[in-house]
Formats: sequence, structure tokens, C-alpha cells
Amino acid sequence: MVVFFEGLAEAYKVLKTESLTFCKRVFLLILGLNLSFMTNLVYAATGEDGSSSVTKLQYSFPTKKNATEYFLETSYESFSSLRSSEAPGVSPVLLKAQFKTKKTKYYFLNSKIEIAPNVSSKPYLIIKDAYVRLPVTTKSSLSFGFKDIVWNEIDHQWGLGIWQPQVRRDYLNPEQTGLPGIYFTKNMDLKRKHKIKTTLFFSGLFFPDQGPHYEEVNGKIRSNNPWFSEPGDYIGIQETPTEIFYKINEPEVSEIIKQHSFALKAKYIYDKYFWINMAYANKPMNQLGILMTHHLNALVGDMHTSVNIRPEVIRHSVASIDFGFIEKQSKIWLSMNYDSPFVNENLNSGTERSELSQSYFAAVFLSHNLIKTPYEFHGGILVSDVNVLNKNKDSILENVEDSLARFDYDEFTTLGFKKKTIDTQISYGFDYFYSIKKQGGFFKSNIVYHYSRKLHFNAGIKIIGSMQENNSFYSKYRENDSLVVGVKYVF
Repeated sequence: MVVFFEGLAEAYKVLKTESLTFCKRVFLLILGLNLSFMTNLVYAATGEDGSSSVTKLQYSFPTKKNATEYFLETSYESFSSLRSSEAPGVSPVLLKAQFKTKKTKYYFLNSKIEIAPNVSSKPYLIIKDAYVRLPVTTKSSLSFGFKDIVWNEIDHQWGLGIWQPQVRRDYLNPEQTGLPGIYFTKNMDLKRKHKIKTTLFFSGLFFPDQGPHYEEVNGKIRSNNPWFSEPGDYIGIQETPTEIFYKINEPEVSEIIKQHSFALKAKYIYDKYFWINMAYANKPMNQLGILMTHHLNALVGDMHTSVNIRPEVIRHSVASIDFGFIEKQSKIWLSMNYDSPFVNENLNSGTERSELSQSYFAAVFLSHNLIKTPYEFHGGILVSDVNVLNKNKDSILENVEDSLARFDYDEFTTLGFKKKTIDTQISYGFDYFYSIKKQGGFFKSNIVYHYSRKLHFNAGIKIIGSMQENNSFYSKYRENDSLVVGVKYVF
């Protein structure tokens, strides 16, 4: 278990004892001041949770328009498969608290915390933005803290988790968080209507993905979250079922968070019609890897396999390029992303590492707004080429890896529609994703009725389907259909 306060304590030790640059000292200090009110930071290496369809009651205390806002929200979630009477997971009461300040040229904070107290005391901490900004010149600035920015269109649109960490309590609705560090931004006006915006990022801290919580119980890995696929308790050895006992060896907090990152982004803009965005990063992978050892205990009457699991930080390099066009009511972008992890071959004898893949992603996305209406149609295609760098033949490790897949879906075609609230009280929309390669897909839809400025009602549905039984995302979670009913009240 890695707790957020332990992370802050470790950052303070670094600030106090190590020889650091002035910028790094300032960043660590601001990080502690901004986030000390939060509780635990839980990442994918630990935990337990219940997840699931949503009934919401939200309280908001805004003072003035664009002023600081405090949100308190309670939710009851219940998954119910449309094909089976057995609902996966449990139905927790989810509590959320959000703090959002007015966005100024000097600071911005937009963070929230989620917890299901009837299931676990371990929360999710979602820090989208938490930074202070210091102007250097009229065209450049330094920012210290967390910033949620668009590094790559593919990653931002569909939440693959390549560039920025995510909170993945619900795989169909991941929430991106900002990267913690120092940001230098400079705007340059070349000729008339030609602009370039550059961003340079550096960090000495790292916070990984927060996935479905799970825990080790009597040598078994268990979770109440239906989005977590529990590894099997038995394995066949010489055609004999053999029980497996797991042990999770948690790394030191400093081993996780003390990681350096570097990224550079440059965006060229021509008027309002065309743009090119290029980005490169060398940083830790947001998803933790796995180191595993196991041995067979062949005692008479007690034959079992002991498995030791240790999460590890894996570094990777990422490069991307995006092209975008805007013409009146239409917008289209094309995007390519390259992701290559660094494979360390120096492993102790008997130690296995989870599979690492060199990945290429390409996508096109189109959206169109009907003239003088609140209606928008959108669609896109994502394709990928994934090359495994260290193919693993260990059946036990493959069993564990299935529980912590890095990409939920890496190839699909999507269509969607939404109606925004402008002159009516109702807004609604839907999105449909289908993978030809995996022969599966999912559909999600939501409708909101704005009864008044303060009172809102919503309803929705999520359906996952697969045309064949395989190990794909769609087949694995096809029982995770959910119905959503909610109410929101704003003070």
C-alpha cells in the first residue's frame, strides 16, 4: 500500500537531505502545500474496491460565476448484467469531494477524491490541475505542479493512458490526471496568423495509474470491483490441479515516486483552420509492471505453488504527431503515436517479467455540428500494431497479467452523437465502439433533464458485447452492463 502522506513525507526527505536545483526544491514545496489536504494515493499495485451504474446526489457551493467551488457528491452504483442474473462485484456507496478554483494566470486547482466507505477505506485521488504559474515574459511562463494538457489527441480522446496517468475505477470512463512537474511554456507569433506554442516539462516525481483496488487475502488476490479480473487459484501441473498462493511484495514508496521525466511539445497553428502538434517524452510508464517468482512445494498431501509478485516502474519513450483541420462546423484530426518501453534484461535467476510491447497507434476523428443547432455527430477509427518485446511463456504470469492489462482496447471504430443544452431543458448523447479484430464492442448513453438551474436528473446505460468467447476486453467484461439513474442538486 502506497499512501499519499507517505509520498509527501518521502518528498520532504528528498527536499531536506539531497542536493537539488532551486526549481526542484520549489516544485516539491508547492506540491506539498497544494495537496496536503488530500488523503491516500492508491495506485494499481494495491487495494480493494467495489465499482459499478450510478445514482448521484451532488451538492455544490459556488459563490459567484467562475469563483472557487466546492463539490460534495454521493453515489450508489450497481452493476446488473443484461444476460445473467448474477451481478459482478458489489454495490458500494461512493462519496466524492471536489475542490475547484477560478482559473487565473497565476494558479489553478481542480482536484477531487473518491471513496466507497462501505467497501474500503482506500480512496482515489484525482488531480487534474494543481499548479501555480509565474510569468517570465509577456509570452512565456513557468508553472509548478500538476497540469492536465493535451500531449496527444489519441490519448486525450480515448484515455489510453500513454502520456498522462489515469484513475481507472471504471474502464469505460477513465479519468486523466495531470503530470506533476515543472512546465515552461512559450508562445511565438511568426507571421500574420502563424503561431507556435511550445511546452517543456521536467519532473523528479512520478505517480502511476490508480486502477481497480484489490488485496491479498489468505494467499489469494481478491477484489469487489467488477473491472478487476482475479487471477486463478489453481493451475494444472502434470494434469493435476495445483493450488496457487500469492504474496505481493510492495516496493518502497521512494522507489516508486522518485523517478525523473522529460517531455517536449510544439504546436503550430495557422489562424483557426489548421494545426500541427508534435510531442516527445522520456518518462516512467503510467502502468506498473510485474516481477514474479514462483516455486512448487511438492510436500506429501500439500502440493501447492507459491507465487511472489513485486510491482516495478518501467521507463519508456513516447513520440506523437497530430494534424488538425477546422472548417466552419466541422473538425477533423489525424494522429499517430509511438510507444517503446526500455527492457532491462538483468533479472535474477527464476524471475519473470510481465510482457512489454512496442506499440504504434494511428487514428482519425471527425466531428460535425449542425448549423445553428446544439447537435453534434462524431466518429473515429483507431488502429494499432503491437510488437511484444519479451514474449512470456509462463502460464502463471500470463494468468496474473490478464488482471492488469495495460490497454483495455487498442483497435476500434466509434460513432457518437450528443445534444448540448442551449435552448431546451434536455441534453443527451451516446457513443458506440466496435472492434472488428476482437469481434466485440460496447455502447453507452446518457440523458440529463435540467428541471431548474439547481436540480438535474439523469439516466443512462452501458452495454458490453462479444461475438465470441476469447480473452479480449469485451469478452472478459461482457457481464459488466450497467443502468444509471441519478439526481444532482446545486446550491
